Amino acid sequence: MKMHLILIFASLIAFSTHATAALLKDGHILQVKQSWSQEQEFDRTATVFVPNGRGPHPVMIALHGNGGNARHAQQYRFLDQYIRIGPQGYRNSWNIDREASKAPDVDFIKQLIEQLKTYANVDANRIVILGSSNGAALVNRLLIELNNSHFQTAIKLAGQLNQNQYHDDTFWYDPAGGNAYDTPITPSDKRRILSIVGSEDRVVPYQGGPGVKRYSFMDAQESLYAWAQQMGEKGTMLKTRDGIEKEPDVFHYSYLNGDVLLIKLQGAGHNLQPFSNHHRDGRIKRIIQSFLQHP
Repeated sequence: MKMHLILIFASLIAFSTHATAALLKDGHILQVKQSWSQEQEFDRTATVFVPNGRGPHPVMIALHGNGGNARHAQQYRFLDQYIRIGPQGYRNSWNIDREASKAPDVDFIKQLIEQLKTYANVDANRIVILGSSNGAALVNRLLIELNNSHFQTAIKLAGQLNQNQYHDDTFWYDPAGGNAYDTPITPSDKRRILSIVGSEDRVVPYQGGPGVKRYSFMDAQESLYAWAQQMGEKGTMLKTRDGIEKEPDVFHYSYLNGDVLLIKLQGAGHNLQPFSNHHRDGRIKRIIQSFLQHP
């Protein structure tokens, strides 16, 4: 009887805490204070877009490309059931290795997620991180360095693994948070990953090799297969001929019943045009929506 009363009391406390937790509001600015070699006590920010209703809502953290800004998150307003978060990269970039920023971006995103989880209208079990180009490179880094309690789904536009992050059948990182990539690591499994790439990308080449800022990239299909294996795939890597053309010039390479998925856009370059023009061509929009609705 006493144990029963204790459990009821604990449940009431948990309910009361959730009920009185603050609601994240549209237009709010999240802040994280950080210090590193380029700045001291610097305020990092992220813009917040919240849909109507009390929620809890799933969350989409949208990482802009090199030269972009936090308004990048507005491009995904078609995901109108999601709280959209637009973090701002230092010097309009994300620190992978050779960028203008040397900021501790993995820790920045980690702290943002920890803040988000304190709000009553945030569904902490449905956090998606999406990145484009340089932002996609940071998504790879987050997949490698953060565990799956922080986020469950990743979407990468034009950005496979570079060969600092993965080589010799092993993922690599810098335990100090820098750019050494000298320590092997086993990333978390049980995540869903979507990668959308253009076959004619010259910045991050589809076939791999030298690209932007003298990075050496993995082949897009090999990169996705490395992630599929980490998520539990036991089969062999799909060949180019195995791609399924589900609509004109859109080829699907699917692992684990679609939980790890590569989309090759035949003829598209780094900016994924003409596929990325949401007003005239809705294919990328439909691909993202379909992936997020997948059970």
